[in-house]
Amino acid sequence: MSQPSDRSLGDYVQFARRNIVLISVFVLLGLAGGDYVQMQSNKSFTSTASILLAPVPTYVSLAASGPPPSEITIDTDARLLRYEQTLDRVAAATGEDRASVAKRLNVTAPTSTRVLKVSYTAPDRNAATVGISPAAQTFAASNRVPPLRDRTEPAELRLSDLIVSPPATSGADVPAATVPRLR
Repeated sequence: MSQPSDRSLGDYVQFARRNIVLISVFVLLGLAGGDYVQMQSNKSFTSTASILLAPVPTYVSLAASGPPPSEITIDTDARLLRYEQTLDRVAAATGEDRASVAKRLNVTAPTSTRVLKVSYTAPDRNAATVGISPAAQTFAASNRVPPLRDRTEPAELRLSDLIVSPPATSGADVPAATVPRLR
């Protein structure tokens, strides 16, 4: 028998040819075992809703030169989604008890955003979808979600700054600074 350092690629190919049946049996056993484990595992489906939060100050300073108010933290909003009212609505929609709903409802917040990701995990796809809807709707009803109109207003203002009325038709050139802007 040759030393390990003296073996060439041809030696390994020869070993594989001699033991092709044994290698094939082990590969098939591994695939069958993996398929069996996957079939026996519990399947779960997760439905996620992303909620944009409105900034709300925790206090209002009466002094004109006081520090700006701090916003409610995202943790405060995450706790709103764990209240009994929310859990009861999800439980009523899914037909589960409050304790199991609390285990299946997950709230996360991406770093440096005002977005909450609310997830509901269930054993089937429809139950996951049914479970997330009341949670998101209950939170939206708490007035912590800005209406769509409030989110589009700054964009509309910027667009209106770009729209100008046509210059006077007298033929004279009108400087751009005197052209009235639409409001």
